[in-house]
Amino acid sequence: VMSMGQLYALVTPNEETATGLAGLSVILSVCLMGFLITSSAMPEGWLWAYWANMFRYILQGLVTNELAGQDYFLDLSALVPDFDPKDLDLGFIGKMILRKIIEFLERGLQLPGEVILYYFGWAVFDEENLEFSAPYKWHYSVTAVAVFLVGIEAIKLLAVNFIVWTKR
Repeated sequence: VMSMGQLYALVTPNEETATGLAGLSVILSVCLMGFLITSSAMPEGWLWAYWANMFRYILQGLVTNELAGQDYFLDLSALVPDFDPKDLDLGFIGKMILRKIIEFLERGLQLPGEVILYYFGWAVFDEENLEFSAPYKWHYSVTAVAVFLVGIEAIKLLAVNFIVWTKR
């Protein structure tokens, strides 16, 4: 992010323009990095911003490193109603269904980290093995961020050599 700030300072004519451009780019980057708006929910014309967003790769690397290969327990016991199904006049089938729902809520839900990653578009579902996997590990994200930083540094070098805002 600091490298991008330096880039804006080098390519704009004054401090106010650089500050405004940096603020706007950070807001757009955060909105389009795939966490606030998932890639599947983005308008088609904005998908390029998702793929060309350095913040996306930073977040994806951190989240994938944390979630991949881990199971998380979702405690649903707070949703269990405060009554006994036997007291209700639901008939045999209704009481059995309600009892099964209450048992499910009391047990909770075991959720693999890959399911969470799949929601954000950072994991895939293998239909052959019927399982989720996260193929984009942290090294993929680190490589993408490194490519972005090399590109930004190259543009900064060109800006220092070729952009002159002062008049002589």
